[in-house]
Amino acid sequence: VDLRRLMEKGDLTQNISVRGGDVIHIPERKIEIFYVVGEVGKAGAYELPRFDGREFMATEALAWAGGPGSTANTKNSVLVRYDEDGQHVRVAINFDNILKGKEPDFPVYPRDVIFVPGSTVKRIGQGLINIIPGTVQWALVWSVTWGRGR
Repeated sequence: VDLRRLMEKGDLTQNISVRGGDVIHIPERKIEIFYVVGEVGKAGAYELPRFDGREFMATEALAWAGGPGSTANTKNSVLVRYDEDGQHVRVAINFDNILKGKEPDFPVYPRDVIFVPGSTVKRIGQGLINIIPGTVQWALVWSVTWGRGR
C-alpha cells in the first residue's frame, strides 16, 4: 500500500480491506528540517517537503518563511550547508538575481540554514519613514495649541 498516494492524493485503489491476522507495518517517517533565519516574515525551522521527481528550491524556502522583510538585504544572503565531512560551507546567495533569472535557483537540503541579513540603510530609512507621521502630528498639535498668536 502506498500510504502517501492514499492519504495525500486520495487514491482509493490503495485503500484495501484488512482481515484478522493481517500485519500492518508502517515504517517510521524521518523528518528532515531546514532553517530560514534573519529578516524574513517568519524565521524558523521547516520540514523539508518531499515531492515526487522534483527538488524543493531556495526561493520556495524563502516564500515559506513569509518572504523577505522590509529591511532585508536579499542581495547578500548566505546559505550554510554541511559538506560530506560534516564541515560548514558558506555560500553567498543573491535572491534578487535569482528572482530576475540572472542566477539559477538551487535545491535546499536537510539541515541547510538560509540567512537573510538586514540592511542598515533600509533600517534607517524605515525608521525615518516611521518618524515622519509622528513629527507632522506633533507639529500640527504644537501650532494649533501653542502657536496661535505668538
